[in-house]
Amino acid sequence: MKKHLLFLFTLCTLSTQAKIYYAPDGSQYELSKCQKECMEKLAQEMPTRVLQIVEGSRYRDFLLRQTLSKYLEKENINYFDKLYKDSAYKDSWVLKKRHATEMSISLKDFSEDQKLTAAIDYIKNNPDKAKENYNLITELGQLVAAKNKSEYGISSSEKELLNELDKQNKINLSELIQDLTYYDTTKMNGLYDLLSFEKKQNVICQHIDEEVASFSEYMTEDCREYDECVQLTESSISSIKENFKEYLTYTCDGSSLSDNIDNIREHAKETLSYMFPDIVAKQGYKTMMDECYDCGITKTEDYIIDIRIVKEANKFFKVTKRWTQGCDELERESLFYNMEKRALRKLRKHPNLKINDAQTKSSTCRVRLDANN
Repeated sequence: MKKHLLFLFTLCTLSTQAKIYYAPDGSQYELSKCQKECMEKLAQEMPTRVLQIVEGSRYRDFLLRQTLSKYLEKENINYFDKLYKDSAYKDSWVLKKRHATEMSISLKDFSEDQKLTAAIDYIKNNPDKAKENYNLITELGQLVAAKNKSEYGISSSEKELLNELDKQNKINLSELIQDLTYYDTTKMNGLYDLLSFEKKQNVICQHIDEEVASFSEYMTEDCREYDECVQLTESSISSIKENFKEYLTYTCDGSSLSDNIDNIREHAKETLSYMFPDIVAKQGYKTMMDECYDCGITKTEDYIIDIRIVKEANKFFKVTKRWTQGCDELERESLFYNMEKRALRKLRKHPNLKINDAQTKSSTCRVRLDANN
């Protein structure tokens, strides 16, 4: 009798450990090895059937998690909700993914131009579902990026709505924009303008810090040839300044953004000095001369404005010239050149010099020049 009971106990234990799933098409799978094809079949079952199949298996929680995820891939929210409730299975990551999928499904009813506003409305109306929800915020970020690249860009009303969510702590707009711009700087700079000046300056400074740290990591791990490292250092500085040319006058930790970017060169010098001491001793450090990062002309009702961001002798300057519309074309071009050069020469001796309201000899043409390093 005892042997018989022991046999039954052993048989039951083995059947629990190696439970078999019989799919509707006749295929069989051992639940302990249920992967890919098996999971696809399991996710086609109704929630009540799934519960019957996984009950008693030592892999129950794993199988429930995978099935719930598959339901979401198929956008079957109803199946997900029933299985999640009836199984009493708890998993915050899966639940957050469910909310992101719900938002994604709801956006299908809107045109591409309306999707960003619709997503903002979803978050506004469902703050608990959006809180610390990486999948949902990532989708919002993709919508922001797509709208920013679109023909019309992000509207003023959408900007206001995004900032409203940020103020209410329903999203972290600074982090969202920082993530987007870090991997796509050239196309995403416009996103910084969604933020207030203080937040914008802080995010941009953080971004530059990451750029400098990333380059420093390259120098310490991948730099092999002196000339190659010097060339890459200078091209990196030029590239970053070009990408951030609209913000180079911002201040980061008491220094201009331009100076912070130039820290790349200082890090490079320090690294090269102990990696190639003999070469550095003989050649020093060769630098490239950058000229104009941003030369743009804007017309207003009363003035024409010419803004030039210039680098000379390893110093960076923003020179702004305003002149009345009565100025002669050739006269103003010649005058700007001379005033710009004069300002740059003086700025070498006087770091914060400003030249204001400089005037031409012409009675019809009034010129104002600001020059700052």
